[in-house]
Formats: sequence, structure tokens, C-alpha cells
Amino acid sequence: MRICDEILAAYPDNEKAAALLDESRALLIASRPEPGPGEEPEPIEPEPEIKRPTIPPEAVTRYRQGNAYLSKGSFGQAIIILGDVVSEYPTYGAARSKLVEALLYQGLEFYSKGQVSSALKAWRQASAIDPGNAKAKRYIERAEAEIR
Repeated sequence: MRICDEILAAYPDNEKAAALLDESRALLIASRPEPGPGEEPEPIEPEPEIKRPTIPPEAVTRYRQGNAYLSKGSFGQAIIILGDVVSEYPTYGAARSKLVEALLYQGLEFYSKGQVSSALKAWRQASAIDPGNAKAKRYIERAEAEIR
């Protein structure tokens, strides 16, 4: 159940994770063995409190707007909006992921137009936000090799 809590912390508007968490808790309670005659029921240990970051509804709305721009291929607009959301709420995992995605696509767009230095800048920004992003690393390596 901790994984659902972690998902909800990063993606507070993920209704599937919230429903899965509620369903899992209900199944755990229902699967407890019935106590025998004269036995006390096994106590339910409270789950440790996981402090979820509070992402206000207006930030979720802006995230969705940025995601809509990304879906339409308006990478610059998506980057502006998602970048603002991430700077205000750095733990908002969904916004961070979409910002990285927008930067990767913007880099590809620049690269396809022969603007290698602009592409590198976008990919380096993506890599700074998500240092483990394999695509960003691969794109940077190729572009840097091309420039040399």
C-alpha cells in the first residue's frame, strides 16, 4: 500500500491509485482470520502516516493545460506552463515527467531543423530535471559527438 501512497504523493490527481489503495485496505481487513471462541481479534496496526504534498486544484488545472499543449505539439507553451508548476511544486511528479517529455520533444524539433545547439540546451534541461533519463543522455551524447 505504500506504493499507492507514493504514487498519490507524486500524482495527487491519480484516481486509479486512490481507488486501488482503498480497495487494498478493504481486502486486507476482509482477509483477516476470524478469532476463535474466546480469542481476541488480532489488532490492526495503524499504517505509518505518509505526508502527501498538497497540490492545490489550480496547480492541477495548470498541469492539465500544459499537458494539453504538449499533446498538441506546442512544446514551448507546455514548457512554460509545466515549468512554472514544477518550480512552485517540485514534488509534483506528473508535472516533472511531462516537463521532461516536453523538453525532449522540443529538442527533437530543434534537431530536425538543424538547430543542434538549441536541441542540446533543451536536452540538458531535461537531464537536469531527471538526471537518470536515458533518452536525454543518449540525445546529448549524439548531438555532442556531431558538434565535435
